[in-house]
Amino acid sequence: MSEALRDCPLPVVAVGSSFEDPAQYPPDLPYIVTDNSKLVSLAYTHLIGAGLEHFALYSLPQAQQNRWAQEREVAFAHLRHADGHSAAQIQSEIYRGLSTSAPSWNQATEQLTAWLRELPKPVGIIAVTDARARHLLQACLIAGIPVPEEVAIIGIDNDPLTRTLTRIPLSSVIQGTEEMGRTAAHLLHQMLRGARFPGRRILVPPVGINVLESTKHQPLASPYVMRARHFIRQYAC
Repeated sequence: MSEALRDCPLPVVAVGSSFEDPAQYPPDLPYIVTDNSKLVSLAYTHLIGAGLEHFALYSLPQAQQNRWAQEREVAFAHLRHADGHSAAQIQSEIYRGLSTSAPSWNQATEQLTAWLRELPKPVGIIAVTDARARHLLQACLIAGIPVPEEVAIIGIDNDPLTRTLTRIPLSSVIQGTEEMGRTAAHLLHQMLRGARFPGRRILVPPVGINVLESTKHQPLASPYVMRARHFIRQYAC
């Protein structure tokens, strides 16, 4: 996109994802950035506060259009490394899986379920988007894995549509999208009046977390009580 607009005589303001490597940012453009490091850090801290000791990340396949997801992987790896975990262990905690298109849906869910079964329990999982979090919830339901007793799940986006499509209300990190829009509009307004901000980058932190049932982890001594609560939550009413 930045290459296509490089010679455009009109003012341009970019809005997108943060990069750990500054060379990855579009050159010579003002760029309003969602802070991937803080998005993941906020989710991670929330799961720690829920009393969990094992953690994982559900990402997306590596691709040019998924660079933001890989940046969230890097942020997660930094947090785990800071907590004293080895590179090999961190790698086992990050799962990219398949793209959830219609033809690959069953295969993607089967592979995701196999990964979930291998994780130590209870575990808190950060999904790079709410859509990936919803896929986690469905895989847990199919596999009979109680959420949030054995697997606590938090997404990123706080997407109201995704929340209506899940049986268990989904906790999610709220991005600062409105602030990003206001900031971008303010810069563009100034540029239309002659100001220039080449290479300027403004990182916008997340607003907070919408805490719902998927991360309200309450450790239970009895596996029978855990599964009974899971059954009631899934099928009551």
